[in-house]
Amino acid sequence: MKRFTRPGIFLILFILPLNALSQQFDWKIGYLGFLDNREVDNVAIYGQTMFGSRLSGEIGVSPEGKGRFAAGTDFLYEFGWQGAYKRPSLLLYYENSYRNFNFSFGSFSRYNKTDMPIALLSDTLNYYRPEIQGLYFEYKTPSFRQNLWIDWTGRKTKEVRESFIAGMSGYYSRGLFIYQHHLVLNHISLTEPMEVGTYVRDNLGATVRTGLNLSSVTPLDSLTLMAGGIVSLDRQRTFYDFKYSKGITFEVEAGYRNFGLHEMACFSDGLTILSGDSPYTATYYSRTDLYYVMKKEWLEAKIQFSYHHIPLTDMVSTMLVLRVNTMGVFKKHGE
Repeated sequence: MKRFTRPGIFLILFILPLNALSQQFDWKIGYLGFLDNREVDNVAIYGQTMFGSRLSGEIGVSPEGKGRFAAGTDFLYEFGWQGAYKRPSLLLYYENSYRNFNFSFGSFSRYNKTDMPIALLSDTLNYYRPEIQGLYFEYKTPSFRQNLWIDWTGRKTKEVRESFIAGMSGYYSRGLFIYQHHLVLNHISLTEPMEVGTYVRDNLGATVRTGLNLSSVTPLDSLTLMAGGIVSLDRQRTFYDFKYSKGITFEVEAGYRNFGLHEMACFSDGLTILSGDSPYTATYYSRTDLYYVMKKEWLEAKIQFSYHHIPLTDMVSTMLVLRVNTMGVFKKHGE
C-alpha cells in the first residue's frame, strides 16, 4: 500500500471535518511593490534605496460563520539582492469579532492595524516585516478606538536574543476635536547561554496629541492640525539606568482630491526609540511630504516626495508604493 507523506496526512485531516459542516471559504491575494530612495548619510539618517516586491496569498475558512481561520504565505523579493535565500513568511492565524471588539492571534498582516507615528514605529516595517506574530485586540465605536498588540520578534537561542515589540494606540474624535495617544515598548533579552557583554534592554516611546479636524469648514477635502508631546525611556539593565528624553511635535496635513501635503516639526532632547525612524534622535527634525494617492476597491498607489532637515543636514527622499488586494468568497455546503 502506498504510504502518505506527513503533509498529505495533515491535509486530509484538515479537509475531512470541513466537508461535514456548512462552511464559508475565502481567499486573498496581495501584492506590494515599493521604491523608497533616501539620499543622505550621517549619524542620524542612513541613506539607502529600498526596492522590491512582496507577494502574499492565503485561504480562510469560517466554521458556521463564527470566527475565521486562515493560512498562507508572504514572500519578499528585493531587487539587486543575490545573497542567501530568504524564506517566505508564514501567515497562520485566527480572528474573530464580538460587538465592538476585534481579536487576532497568530501570524497576520499589520496593515491598517498598527497605525502609529513613525517616530515610534518606522514605516519600513511595511516592507520588511509586514506581519505581526502574536496578538492584537481592538475596541471600536464611531468616535473612539483603542487597540493593544504584541509582536514577538525573537525566540531565545544561542545566536538570537529573545525580543518583542508591544504597543497600543487610542483615538477619539468629537466635532472638530481630535485626540490620540500611542505607546510602544521594545524589549530585548539575552541569548541562551548569555553572551558576555550583552544586557537586557527596555526601550519605550509614547506620544499624546490633540488637534482640530477642519475638513468640514474649509474648501479642501481634508485639513487637520495636531500638536503634542513625545517621550522616550531607555535602559540596559545593570549597565545604565533609565535615560529620559522629551519633546514636542507639530503637524499639519491637507488634502485636495488626490493630492496631499504633510508638514511636521519635532523639538526634543534627542529621542531614543528603537522601533522608530532614526532622524528623531536629533534635537530638531522637520519634514515636508508632498504626495499623490490613488485608491480603488482593489488598488492603492502612492507617490511621495519628502524633504527632511536636521541641524547641519538636508535630505530628500522619494517613495513609490503600489498595493494590490484581491479577494474572493465561495460557499461549500455539507451534504
